[in-house]
Amino acid sequence: MSRKYSEEYYTLKAELEEIQSQLSAFENAGGRAQRFVKLTERYADFTELTPAILNEFISKIEVHERDRKRAKNAIQHIGIYFNYIGKFENEVTQLAEPTEQEIRQMREEIEEAQKEKSRAYHREYSRAYRARNLEKQREYDRIKAREYRARKKAQAAAQ
Repeated sequence: MSRKYSEEYYTLKAELEEIQSQLSAFENAGGRAQRFVKLTERYADFTELTPAILNEFISKIEVHERDRKRAKNAIQHIGIYFNYIGKFENEVTQLAEPTEQEIRQMREEIEEAQKEKSRAYHREYSRAYRARNLEKQREYDRIKAREYRARKKAQAAAQ
């Protein structure tokens, strides 16, 4: 019975330490949030965004690698970390962040738009090429027709 008691005692002691550390982290987070609120109150009515203001609000900005190298249209994630509160996430920022399926769909739409642009360019080029060469073909046909008539006259005169 003494053994069960000591095991339970040490488990409860470990749990207590864990809960106290969580409580301390929570209180610390509350203090950081209060400092951030004071900072926002201080700059509530600014008219110009200066580097000093940015430095007070933002601790770091992470610019991640593009998902495709050397592509004109690529997705690139950017993380902004604020002083005192860290990376700010809410419903709006999470909605702005596309899912993998949406990213694939956007890529497909971009690729299809690029293909359509290429097809339109080639159609227009072909039209212009045919129009330019149509006149040359007509001139060639006129010359051949004259030569043919001249041969026929020469044959008729020779007979």
